[in-house]
Amino acid sequence: MKSVYVVFIASNFKTGKLIRTLTHSRYNHVAISLTPKIREIYSYARYNLYEPLLGGFGVEYPNRYLYQEQDIPVKICEVQVTDEHYQEILSSIQFFQENQERTKYNFLSVITYPFGKSVKIGLTYTCLEFVLKLLHCKKNLSIKGFEKKLQNSIVYQGNMSDCLEEGAELLNDCFFEYKRKVHVYRKTALYFCSLVSMAMKEWI
Repeated sequence: MKSVYVVFIASNFKTGKLIRTLTHSRYNHVAISLTPKIREIYSYARYNLYEPLLGGFGVEYPNRYLYQEQDIPVKICEVQVTDEHYQEILSSIQFFQENQERTKYNFLSVITYPFGKSVKIGLTYTCLEFVLKLLHCKKNLSIKGFEKKLQNSIVYQGNMSDCLEEGAELLNDCFFEYKRKVHVYRKTALYFCSLVSMAMKEWI
């Protein structure tokens, strides 16, 4: 048997606060880590600080959440899987990394969530849908329900900065690269047009 770690995060982003409001959950983001010291995590999330509605699969680093010098609540749960399942998770992560340009964050599922619905579109997922897929869990779980399901598997609960591998908070990428608003609006409009087009092809 091997272990993977589900990371629940309560981010300070406006979109995160909105998701917590819609889901009535303490946490708004879910990711997978291969170690309990979250140097990097795998999930579906935004790619840039200034493009809140643009995202897909990617590797996230702790500095993305700690940049405001305000600590972030996290809960880390250990999930034991078979050796075969663990290798499947690694292969899936590699597949999504190699096909990252084809992935999109499924905001249509976020929009329809209050109505108890989800929208299935190819390599398009929410953070929760992605983690549930990797762990072979029921697809109709909410973040709050998933958190409750793992209540007996908690290995850490508290501030993010207190559970990091040494030096992890210093890791950086292009997440903080400034984007002009005109560029963001145009790219977001194209993004949602593409997302709706993909959804319509699935339904047809």
